[in-house]
Amino acid sequence: MKCQNCSGKNFELYFRWFGVYIEQGIGAYVTEHDISEARCADCGYELSDEEVDKLFKEINFIRND
Repeated sequence: MKCQNCSGKNFELYFRWFGVYIEQGIGAYVTEHDISEARCADCGYELSDEEVDKLFKEINFIRND
């Protein structure tokens, strides 16, 4: 995915964290999360909700591949 404003490919993702799990001896880690917003790291353009959904689907596709 490219930025609509500058065609950059670097994005800053901001998450809402929930589902924290604490395991003795290992520590705490997050079991569920959601991207709340995303911005282009190059120009600061804030992605719309639809663009965030598209970016998240691309991230999941790469991660699961």
